[in-house]
Amino acid sequence: DAREFSRLCSQWGYPIEVERCEECLQNILASDRDGIFAAELEPGRLGGWAHTQSRHIVSKRVFADIVGIVVDTNFRRRGIGRALIARCEEWAALRSIDKMQVKSNAARPEAHEFYPGIGYELVKIQRSYAKELKTPAALI
Repeated sequence: DAREFSRLCSQWGYPIEVERCEECLQNILASDRDGIFAAELEPGRLGGWAHTQSRHIVSKRVFADIVGIVVDTNFRRRGIGRALIARCEEWAALRSIDKMQVKSNAARPEAHEFYPGIGYELVKIQRSYAKELKTPAALI
């Protein structure tokens, strides 16, 4: 499924090589703090996927975070996103996690209509910063 996950990542705006995607999926599947779910339209063809994590932060109670969700552009507004979110919520509930959150890029207005429509409340607007770090191998 790495090829399909990779294809959908590109639609999402985050292209990733199939090999790197496969490595990421293996790590996610091996983690007890991650859940990853796919909507298979037919064998070998995904309509979407969602990735959730349990989060443990000192200043908050344990919660689940939907860290990635994408639905194939050809199959949006057909209930796939709603079903994937429901599966993430079920995953969290089975772990006695009673709070779910999701962040959405400001450039995705359709998502800003979708989430309130399924019961999610806007709680904060923030900015995101990142920095590329040199790994020990890159320092040699």
